[in-house]
Amino acid sequence: MTDKKKLVDELLTIVDQVYFDEKNASLLHQFLPQILRETDFVEASEAVEIARLLTEQMQTITGDTHLKVRYAPEDVQAVTDKKRHNEILHLQKTERDRILHNFGFQSVKILKTGVGYIRLTRFSDTQCAGEMARSVLYFVSNCETVIIDLRDNQGGHPSMTQLLASYFIEEDVLLCAFHYPKQNRSRELRSLVEVAGKKLLSQRLFLWINAGTFSAGEALAYSLQQMGRATVIGKPSRGGANICSREILGDSFVFIVPIGYPEDGQTQSNWEGTGVIPDIDFEGTEEELVLLVKEVV
Repeated sequence: MTDKKKLVDELLTIVDQVYFDEKNASLLHQFLPQILRETDFVEASEAVEIARLLTEQMQTITGDTHLKVRYAPEDVQAVTDKKRHNEILHLQKTERDRILHNFGFQSVKILKTGVGYIRLTRFSDTQCAGEMARSVLYFVSNCETVIIDLRDNQGGHPSMTQLLASYFIEEDVLLCAFHYPKQNRSRELRSLVEVAGKKLLSQRLFLWINAGTFSAGEALAYSLQQMGRATVIGKPSRGGANICSREILGDSFVFIVPIGYPEDGQTQSNWEGTGVIPDIDFEGTEEELVLLVKEVV
């Protein structure tokens, strides 16, 4: 039997410890305890339903759709292992990523028009996936035009954002800064001046996005668009910029909470809530996109 009051109290303690939005944190303290008197919550007996009601209440109070509670006893151990820096778990995850997803690089080819095409569905850590990324970029390095298809890319590791951007930028540029207010720290993500092989500095670059493009996928599109290095084509992206952490809540719940936010090096802002807005609105096939790209060029 879940102790609901204890669960809410523990949730608010985590909010105080890590949630970077002070205004929303205050609203949660003011209004979330009221859920303990609401009939649906009082009568809820299933853990999944309790998690759903907490999630809905938090999002209604704050408007922050990042805030979520999930009943996920299997994830509690995973979160615990991660916080203990379980190297075996990390290696197992990396191996699954390689075998099942090819580190996110689903396709790379030269189209009939001589346009290089890269289909990228996730951003893996370059410590593991860097060699793959460099090989893919080398494959399209003789093309005058390159399309990186980021549709439904769910993001991932910022090191891949940094590496990919660096191949299309000559100088040292601040891509973005990550701020963690509750930890009183920030860190910068800058382009790499030196990369393995040659950079693709003269190539025309197009980034294809849609409503499923998220997080690090959005970061690459936003950064290169704002510095004028890429043309973004497609539909507005999902709009998830804030950095979230998974915190253990009770014995069987995971609380997803924003702990920081990125600040773009060009705009001193980000794409949270708005998404990345394409330069060219487009919804069509790969063949139609190639024709459109030729017209733009």
